[in-house]
Amino acid sequence: MSCESVCPSHVQYGELLVATRGMLVESGRGNRREPWLGFMVAHPRLLRAGLAVANLPGVREFLQCRAMQWLLRPTRLDRAVRELPRLPAQQRMPQVLSTSSPTRGRIGLFPGCIAASVDRDVHIAATQLLQALGYEIVLPQVQSCCGALQRHAGHLQHARTLATATH
Repeated sequence: MSCESVCPSHVQYGELLVATRGMLVESGRGNRREPWLGFMVAHPRLLRAGLAVANLPGVREFLQCRAMQWLLRPTRLDRAVRELPRLPAQQRMPQVLSTSSPTRGRIGLFPGCIAASVDRDVHIAATQLLQALGYEIVLPQVQSCCGALQRHAGHLQHARTLATATH
């Protein structure tokens, strides 16, 4: 939604898209093309395992070759495989990251379902920067789904339920 920041009329395109998708879902005409995505998002461990296998040497190239793209087209997985994210190196972060300098405060970092796998390097860089600035970073011990992807897909009630359960 980078267009929102430069829109002279300050149109909130993101909210318009979410509202429109919500109306489409309610009317039964919503996007039912990729039910596997909802399943994978609901099972982050399975998603991480699938991404790890897909990122093994040679596997990505095989999945993205023309023959596999043709075979995957009926399942509608061809686009997902073409856009397969590269996973950063496996690194685990502790639950509380303290700083050696006097603390300026505490910051909670919510990694998210998908981002915990595909943006791990960004989270680590953010924690290093925040620590260098003197902040203590706290990660949730147990993280539930916040519902953001469901909201973006137009499943607003389900997203509200998930968001309410996240604390």
